Amino acid sequence: MTSGTTVTIDVGTTAIKLFLYQAKQVIHQQEIQLTTYSETNGKSYQKPDELLNSLRTGLQALLQQTASPIDYIAVSTAMHSLLPVFEHGYGEILIWSDKQAADSVAAFKKTSFSQQVYEKTGTPIHYMSPFSKLLWIKEEVPFSLPVKKWIGLKELITDFFTGEYLLDYSTASATGLFNSIIMDWDDEILDFLKIKREQLPQLVDTNTILDIKDYRKNDLGLRNETKLLIGASDGCLAAFAGYLNTGLQTSITLGTSGAVRKLSSTRQLDSKGTTFCYYLKKDLWVCGGPSNNGGTVLEWVSRLFFDTPSALFEHLDTVLDTAPIGSNGLQFLPYINGERAPLWAPHITGTFQGITTTHGRSDFIRAVIEGMLLNLKFIMETNQISDEEISINGGVFRHTKLAQLAADILGKDCLLSIQNEPGFGLLGLLDNSLEQHATPSFQLIKKDEERTKLYQPIYKTFAEKVDTYRDFYL
Repeated sequence: MTSGTTVTIDVGTTAIKLFLYQAKQVIHQQEIQLTTYSETNGKSYQKPDELLNSLRTGLQALLQQTASPIDYIAVSTAMHSLLPVFEHGYGEILIWSDKQAADSVAAFKKTSFSQQVYEKTGTPIHYMSPFSKLLWIKEEVPFSLPVKKWIGLKELITDFFTGEYLLDYSTASATGLFNSIIMDWDDEILDFLKIKREQLPQLVDTNTILDIKDYRKNDLGLRNETKLLIGASDGCLAAFAGYLNTGLQTSITLGTSGAVRKLSSTRQLDSKGTTFCYYLKKDLWVCGGPSNNGGTVLEWVSRLFFDTPSALFEHLDTVLDTAPIGSNGLQFLPYINGERAPLWAPHITGTFQGITTTHGRSDFIRAVIEGMLLNLKFIMETNQISDEEISINGGVFRHTKLAQLAADILGKDCLLSIQNEPGFGLLGLLDNSLEQHATPSFQLIKKDEERTKLYQPIYKTFAEKVDTYRDFYL
């Protein structure tokens, strides 16, 4: 199976990104911002009709850019979404950042069954997961109308194209409902949540090719032969794309949020339940840990000192030249959005430590940047990453100074993956030979040995401080 001319769809929580690939190269791309609604009680959601309208509009605009026949449409979606389907319509899409289940899941984590759920599913016990959202709904907010189906973003998209609610094993393995040992919904977990199997979508592997309904092909102007690849989750596919581009199994993504991921031929879990392990395809798993505190931390400090979320990057050279390594002893624990791995602590907060009257603006800004990257190193150490080289990708690393700073703090030579979108990972699912024959596409960023040595005691101090939090939260 070869990829030919392929449209990839990546439905994230901030935008839908569409890419048109020919001969494994991006020919056209389209991006449509999505609206996320937030409420003071921690609710964070999107509206399915708005999302589908955006998808249709973006896809039509992209398809108008080419006269080439489309062989495949391939789909990637964000993990951890939950959407109730009623007899006569949809509810709201609760996305990963919805915090309404925080108290319910905190109480559940103290039970012995919580460890069993983690061991069966590979999904950490946290408010992000559909398991936690369903637990909260069972305990706190039973619906007045019967729920016909419980689905997420991927099933919403597959229904758009095929008329059926289908879910791939990869995205399912991030729900907390899917037993990734037996590759099926877990009956014990469903009984605990009072969910029936018929309320959940049909499961298929990530390389499954599906027929697109005639009415959708006509609507979009697709040819009769165009097929749909169900694909996988965005995080797993980003890790796979990094591997295809660099040959490295370990990657760090730093965009709005952050994540450390490593590919493994076997399923690997942490005894304390602090890491995830999600299925990607036969004999390939993605293990690691996510952080809430990526680019959002930089946007916050930029607004704090420069009034706009992007002005920081105009002043980055000056900041890094003015403040020395270690920010004159000022250190920042970057948990302003709570934190996932390895603490899984929704109520944790960020702190500056070591403040004196000698510290100025550049010290504070550099401490924030260093804290964000030191935190990723801490997650990397938790996952026992010992590779000499790692792949890096994500919007933050487009800034050369930040990519170099990452290499120095992480103590790794970094290969900045050029084609790092989940869409390139989808091409790898379509074309198995891509693993052996992908053309390397990266920029080598070598660590500076002297700066790496200077950061070692700084990291040790950072890790000791975070360990005090870990002892409290785990």
